[in-house]
Amino acid sequence: MHIVSLQAIQDAVSIPKAIDAVRDGLVAFAQWRVTQPEPMQLLFNGQGGELFGDCHAKAAKPNSTLGIVGTGTQALLQALLQAQIISAHCGISKLVLFGRANDKAKSLCKTLMNDGLLCRVVDSVSELCHASDVVVTTTPATAPIIRSTDVPERLHIIAVGADSPGKIELDPAVIGMADYIATDNHAQCLHHGEFGAAVREGTVVEDSDISFCELLAEHVEANRFALASRTVLDLTGLGVQDLALASMEFDSLHSDP
Repeated sequence: MHIVSLQAIQDAVSIPKAIDAVRDGLVAFAQWRVTQPEPMQLLFNGQGGELFGDCHAKAAKPNSTLGIVGTGTQALLQALLQAQIISAHCGISKLVLFGRANDKAKSLCKTLMNDGLLCRVVDSVSELCHASDVVVTTTPATAPIIRSTDVPERLHIIAVGADSPGKIELDPAVIGMADYIATDNHAQCLHHGEFGAAVREGTVVEDSDISFCELLAEHVEANRFALASRTVLDLTGLGVQDLALASMEFDSLHSDP
């Protein structure tokens, strides 16, 4: 058995190649070249006894602003990814942060500014939404953070945090306001995503979403999604993403002399 060190794995990782690998994996899923089990969750006990679980199709205009809701590791990684990749390809040049703990938001902002990012902290979700072109939600919230009254006429929301039962970041009315709702997997998002919460609340119907994977594969009209005023992308995570990254990593390590 050959054991690979963490450093070797990190050295072999290329963010651009990883994004391409995940995109290709999602497209393969849309083309029925990949299958995966029914919705399931790997849940672990946190220190406080809580449970926790385990590529954008819409490019922003030049000099756009990315809003991030949250102050944890996911928020940091989203911001750093923006710094390395998204700003060069999707037109995002500024960051706006909101955290329920303002001191943590300021601390994160300082870290990001030290890394050369242009960012600022705002005092409310409404201010963040109105200052942003794209908003990424990254919290483990169990009650909605973004309300319908917070959403301007044009906004793209990427919901990342609600990845297991009991989590919710968007008021179901926000989903109901969207011109398009894209889900990475219909069954999973219906089971434990923002989309499912909105369906159960009655603000949207069960077949009102479109497939994010099919957007990437251009099986549905990506142009209409890109040009729509209000859109929501509900991401719960797919096994094919892990497989794509693991395959990329294995091939990279295997090809080294």
